[in-house]
Amino acid sequence: MAKIGRFIRKISKTRSDSEGSSSGEDEILSTDISQDYELIWSRIGSGISGGTYMCASRFLGYKYALKILEDNKRSREEVNLQRKFRNSENVVPIIDVFRCVGHHPGSKPGVKYLYIVMELQGEGNLFQFIKCHGGVREETAVHLMKQVVYGLQSLHKQGIIHKDLKPENILLSEGEDKELCAKLSDFGFSCQEKSRPTRVEYTPYYVAPEVLCKDRQYNPYPTSMDLAPYDHRCDIWSLGVVLYCLLLGETPFFSEINYNPLTQLMYDNIQNARYKISSEEPAISTEARDLINALLKSNPDDRCSLEKVLSHPWFEKFQETTSFQSSF
Repeated sequence: MAKIGRFIRKISKTRSDSEGSSSGEDEILSTDISQDYELIWSRIGSGISGGTYMCASRFLGYKYALKILEDNKRSREEVNLQRKFRNSENVVPIIDVFRCVGHHPGSKPGVKYLYIVMELQGEGNLFQFIKCHGGVREETAVHLMKQVVYGLQSLHKQGIIHKDLKPENILLSEGEDKELCAKLSDFGFSCQEKSRPTRVEYTPYYVAPEVLCKDRQYNPYPTSMDLAPYDHRCDIWSLGVVLYCLLLGETPFFSEINYNPLTQLMYDNIQNARYKISSEEPAISTEARDLINALLKSNPDDRCSLEKVLSHPWFEKFQETTSFQSSF
């Protein structure tokens, strides 16, 4: 898909004042995006840092996703991190990035934004899939989880922590074989592992204990261990929560008070990995329970690595023997 973006730029007029890297795919184009793309102001998603709409190439007619971020250092870092994985099959690729004055719904007069053109994932996200199906069959869960793990492996091999892995950030599309393809998206919280991150950013239901314990609202007297940097293993905890959600249709950690996203009890449950798989829930295999338990460990040192996840007996037991159609 990135080749399409390059083709579009070749047949468009020359950009003389591109910003950022001059190495082709890494440039930020300073012309008006509407010269190359028809903008469709129908919101198809939202993330922590901006909304997502649709657009269509004026030259090829293909439709894409269009994410809009206010132009600042943090937004450019998000773009740069996601662009590192343009060749990964399980990360949503960026096609083009434009920097221009905003002219989208809710834009601020005179303010410049990044208009990020990405490959369109036409089957929604994993949250919608779970909401539609509830707990899914384990064969389907194996099919999707493998792809999520492959996506995380791509990130971790390049020293990138996603830090906000959740069903809403796992997008689905239909592959050439009509099966569902899962790709990671939304790098708004992502960071370089070598930066030794300690920043407190998270989505409450999916956050790992080592990230959450730095929030002084819930842990007013943190120890030096609490404040130590976290690493890529926080993504492995979130992977365990995603697997639980896939199989059971709900999160293992939740607030007991309506409209309060994180209570002290929920904080304590996450810190101590206290959750249960109720006997009233749809039955799941012993192997699935074992893998969930191997991922949801309070101590990062005790968590199953991604390599061991893929070799876990759960994946061997539930081989992909059926076709997972994309429509839901």
